[in-house]
Amino acid sequence: MSYTALARAARGDGVPSWTITVAFLAACDVTDEREKARWKRKLEKVRAWERNSLLSMQGIDSAKRLRAERKASGGSGVSADPACVVTAAHLAEELRRLKLAAGNPSYSRIAWRTAQPRSTVGDMLSGRCFPRAEVYEAVVSCLLHLAQRLAPHRQAEFGSWMDAFWRVAERRYVLGQRRRRARS
Repeated sequence: MSYTALARAARGDGVPSWTITVAFLAACDVTDEREKARWKRKLEKVRAWERNSLLSMQGIDSAKRLRAERKASGGSGVSADPACVVTAAHLAEELRRLKLAAGNPSYSRIAWRTAQPRSTVGDMLSGRCFPRAEVYEAVVSCLLHLAQRLAPHRQAEFGSWMDAFWRVAERRYVLGQRRRRARS
């Protein structure tokens, strides 16, 4: 493994290979096989998301793919997983999955329930802009409440959704700082 590959992984530029992930785990003294397996599962989820995103960029509409996934799973089986979110685009896609799991409420209904402008809700769920924390919190809480009617265990996920938001927000901040330093 090269210094460049390790540096890219440490910066968060892209998803590292399993070999590099194992090297980082070893550097952090992680020897438990269950913990390594957990990291491997997370890496596979991120890789699967990358493949889906690539398909979406090649002309396969992600909304159609999500609707097809929901239909194939019998309606309420779409699972959103905030644990593997690393980018703003991925966060938006997982939020769309959560929206489908909540019964696919309209932007107007979400806006009414959260007291947010419809355009703000639409921009956030489409990925056109990264939301403020209070807007994100209100929309996720609303969607989880609606999803809870369909699957009562959903409300317990709020903490993991907020963790995903702060992970992406921190990454955006760090990347912005690097860009500003590079321009100076």
